Amino acid sequence: MPTNDLRETLPLVYENKARIADRFYQAMFRLAPETRAHFMGGFGKQKAVFAKLIVRIAQSADDPGALEEIAREMVAAHRRHAVTVEEFRIAGLALAEALEVCLADSLVPEQLARWTTVAGTLVQRMIDLSG
Repeated sequence: MPTNDLRETLPLVYENKARIADRFYQAMFRLAPETRAHFMGGFGKQKAVFAKLIVRIAQSADDPGALEEIAREMVAAHRRHAVTVEEFRIAGLALAEALEVCLADSLVPEQLARWTTVAGTLVQRMIDLSG
């Protein structure tokens, strides 16, 4: 019986990290085409960073201090690109869509709900820190 421990989903998420990253950026650019301006050049490195972030989220899901550290790092990294609160909100919607589309057929509903909750909490904290 699966639990709400996101670490159990790491093999599946790792296997699908490229699809999740692709879907995230597709959704973000569809929801906010102006965000493309933040990305000059290719996405190879950015997608690798995104995949590492997903793994860190899974590993840190039950540690509020670790999630706080991730949120602070993300806000600091995006500050130099002048990412707005609204763009963080859009990124949260894009992440939720990417997780749903790429993982819904492979995770039980409770696991997918846990991913959505943790990702939403992290994005909200990023919004709070940048607002």
